[in-house]
Amino acid sequence: MHSWLVSASVPGMMRPNRPQFPADVQIFELEGTASTMIRAIVAVIVLFALRFWGIYLLETGAPVPYGDFIIQALGVLFAVAVAYLIDRVIRVLYWDLYHRKTRKRNIPSLIEDIFTAAALTLGACVGLYYEVGISATGLFTASGATAIIIGIALQTVIQDLFSGLSVNLDSSCTIGDRITVYMTEMEDTFYGEVIGIGWRCTYLRLPDGALLTVPNRILTSNWMVNHSRPPGPKRHTVDIAIDPHIPVDRALAILLEAAHKAVRAPAIAQNPEPKAEIKEITPLATVYEVSFYADPNKTKPETARAIMYSQVQRALNRFQLLPTATNMESSSARKSDAAWNDEQIRETLRQTPYFENVLEEHQLDSLVLNSTPRDFPPDELFIRQGDEGDSMFVLLEGVARVSVQGSGGEYRQVAILTGGDIVGEMSLMLGVPRTASVTSATHLRALEITKGAISALLDDSPQILERFSEVLSKRQEQLGAIANEKTNRGNAQYALLTRLRAYFIPFHTQHASSEKL
Repeated sequence: MHSWLVSASVPGMMRPNRPQFPADVQIFELEGTASTMIRAIVAVIVLFALRFWGIYLLETGAPVPYGDFIIQALGVLFAVAVAYLIDRVIRVLYWDLYHRKTRKRNIPSLIEDIFTAAALTLGACVGLYYEVGISATGLFTASGATAIIIGIALQTVIQDLFSGLSVNLDSSCTIGDRITVYMTEMEDTFYGEVIGIGWRCTYLRLPDGALLTVPNRILTSNWMVNHSRPPGPKRHTVDIAIDPHIPVDRALAILLEAAHKAVRAPAIAQNPEPKAEIKEITPLATVYEVSFYADPNKTKPETARAIMYSQVQRALNRFQLLPTATNMESSSARKSDAAWNDEQIRETLRQTPYFENVLEEHQLDSLVLNSTPRDFPPDELFIRQGDEGDSMFVLLEGVARVSVQGSGGEYRQVAILTGGDIVGEMSLMLGVPRTASVTSATHLRALEITKGAISALLDDSPQILERFSEVLSKRQEQLGAIANEKTNRGNAQYALLTRLRAYFIPFHTQHASSEKL
């Protein structure tokens, strides 16, 4: 019968691992180690003095039968004390300084305890051999029958011990690893972090903070998945149900857009990139699987999935893609695939950092009226590096890749854009050539804003150039921070405003004159 224990807290008597303590606690631990070493050295010196310098006193002061026995006992204790001192030195220099401090690797207490037991046993055998003349072979032979009886009585304990040794020797898991154990005995699986490997059990901290005690023999006799080996991000998936009326290409584009927004969070890895594909088709919904990667040593799987679910839900609510009970007659499903209306475009512009707190409502109406919605199929290059351009794009839906051509002619991807992002603003505002190439990664919908649309805003508010210069200077400051370049916002904003006026005012004057004619 297998024994299991789930505890809400780690008992104080258990020492499953060596956690990272605060500095003051580490100082206390070092002081404790130093005091242990001093006590061991003092014990060795005292036992040596009694054994080799106090022989005369012991022989003359103690009765004849007991004097020799005390001397032999002191000799055995001296050998054990020397072995204990050597074990303490090895613990400090090898286990603590080399493994924990230098290699940053936690060593299970089982390995240290076995080494300590072996050292003390060896010391006792050496002492018995030199003092009494009893060899280790004769001692083990004489106690063979007793060992058999004890072995039968402690069969499961011995099995746990050797299973723990097996786990440590083959490095199937170690302290700090995140593992899933498949238990046939309980017909269930358990996921948790290994916080200790003891003589009999391995200790897992479960996601809810409870402690699961797993006998070592169970750990080695069942399937186990180590999510921390090899190091790096691991694949996670979430299933998303979408209204079956939505075209597959559009649904995939929206899901990938949401996934790429989610991986911008530090908790989720950006590489490998997230993917989306159809998993199942039912009469009520089409089920898609979104896969992404997260490092289990940095982020809990449930946290990573929650971030992805949250971002996907925002996208589904925004585009009204959730399946409905009456989806066969759902007008919202048919509407969601129609061209974007002006209100949807205005809402996207309001949430775009470039136009947020810059344009008034009537200015947004003018911008939408004078701009053009564009649709791009997957893998279409719509901005080429080095080309002249007088427009920028606000992504409404989908994913785009930004790449820069190197000196050798090769293209290197530098960013991924999603709904609400902008691209090409420097060419529009300053008339400079395109600094990067942009390709649609999915079906892409974008709003193209031309120089004429900006000029129309100047008819109503010429001072809007000052607000644009402020936004552009902040954007350049952010790019400079990424490149570790210091910029003066005031000087940069003034220089940008000068360039904006030089670029737009002649065009605006010419545009106004042509309208009068």
